[in-house]
Amino acid sequence: MSALKDSNLFQQLGLKHPLIVAPMAGGPSSVDLTAAASAAGALGAMGGAYSNAAAIEAFAAQVRQQTDKPFSINLFIPHSIPEVAADRIERAVEATARYRQELELSSPQLGLPYEEDFDAQFEAVLRIKPACLSFVFGLLPADHVREAKRAGIPLIGTATTLEEARALEESGVDAITLQGYEAGGHRGIFDARAADPEIGIHDLLTQSVGTIRLPLIAAGGIMTAGDIRTALQAGAQAVQKPGHRRPIARGFSKRRTARRGRRAPFRAVLPAASRIASWMRWMGSLTPFCPFRRRTSSPGTFAAHRRRRDRRISCLSGRELARASFGRAAPPN
Repeated sequence: MSALKDSNLFQQLGLKHPLIVAPMAGGPSSVDLTAAASAAGALGAMGGAYSNAAAIEAFAAQVRQQTDKPFSINLFIPHSIPEVAADRIERAVEATARYRQELELSSPQLGLPYEEDFDAQFEAVLRIKPACLSFVFGLLPADHVREAKRAGIPLIGTATTLEEARALEESGVDAITLQGYEAGGHRGIFDARAADPEIGIHDLLTQSVGTIRLPLIAAGGIMTAGDIRTALQAGAQAVQKPGHRRPIARGFSKRRTARRGRRAPFRAVLPAASRIASWMRWMGSLTPFCPFRRRTSSPGTFAAHRRRRDRRISCLSGRELARASFGRAAPPN
């Protein structure tokens, strides 16, 4: 726990545990999960990338009805919008037709914009004044950094390489999440066209500790109390991991966190992930532009949740799936 207290940022936030519950856009980061994590002494987080400004503000207001503890909001740095050819749109719609029929969904209405208005999202964050604003996929523009600083909102960037971490440090962020290759969710690579560097969290920490003079948050393959201890001993000031039904930090009780946020289908779908991986790769070849692919497939995911069709849920589970277990996790010593 000493590593947490050594960091001015985390000391300022008053956290009891060196744990950030990973922001998961599109539903898993529920109000209940975010509030429960923060109330228990970790840093709860909203995955706000897929939400418009009004939805972000409504989410924050609901969290604050449940707890006065700090929480963060996460956004995606926007990139140029490539043109999606009409034949790819047709092929993507055809590829998902039988799943829409099974889930009783109409054909998707696809067209620009494929993403939410980032500037409107950012303005909402300024009004909310969360404990932190985190982001992935690059650098926050300099004028946005200045506005966040004026509002007193600490910034947490995401890096997959030492070079990206250096760029974030120079841009003026307050902490950096080092995303190892093991991590689930979206890869935070700055250049979407670049090859994945495939650097694991241990190597990324080794490269960054002593070079980057900011608090470092380890993400990727953090699944047990032992993983947390290893990351902290390697120089991380905190770790970031998805919410658990029974979280592993001391202070999270079964009563307060059971069934919050991540529904049973999310847990049940993980063992079946390998069976849908080939289909997801094929869909990716049809619709390589991530926001467009999400618009194509996410209605089916939400409908599958409602109908408990576990094998129809897309789940970015990361490279440590074989280590997943669904029993009670031991608290750290």
